[in-house]
Amino acid sequence: MERMRRGARRRAAAKLSSLAMLLAVLVFIVGSGFAGSALAQGEQRGWSWARKFEIDPLSGKRLTKANVLLADQLFDEADAVLDKMRIRSLNANEKTKLYSLRGFVALGREDFAAAREFFELTIAQGFLELEKQADLRFVIARICLQQDKWDEAIANLKKWFTIEKDPNSSAYYLLALAYWQADRKSVV
Repeated sequence: MERMRRGARRRAAAKLSSLAMLLAVLVFIVGSGFAGSALAQGEQRGWSWARKFEIDPLSGKRLTKANVLLADQLFDEADAVLDKMRIRSLNANEKTKLYSLRGFVALGREDFAAAREFFELTIAQGFLELEKQADLRFVIARICLQQDKWDEAIANLKKWFTIEKDPNSSAYYLLALAYWQADRKSVV
């Protein structure tokens, strides 16, 4: 029984690393429109409101450079670029991207606790679109599984299921695995 659990954990860990790097690239290539709806509303109301959510050119340059370094798995260099950014001077959009990149850097270093903290900060900024929040919730759930925090994994997967329109079978498998690992007999 214990051997089966260890095997399940190893398979989950292997999938976590590849999924994390894929999501890192996906979130920032596809996610360049973090502020899409906010900027559209701002244009209707006047640019002064929308500018609060624009990415400063210097911040954009640093975020892009860190993203490229992250894609090349140069975690120390990406972290050094992100360290140059002053959090107090960033708007919600820039903070969202900064925390997300820091989370993926930590995930790449296999510092799961820090990654989870940064992803929670990313969501807490309140700037992510619902689909991107769902993606991060799923990553957080997988991190919780990696750390053997079964109840937290279950809670995050349940949040993900409320957001996700069309969940796939692997998500149900992860939820069942978390319940099984937590020695819960009821899925209610």
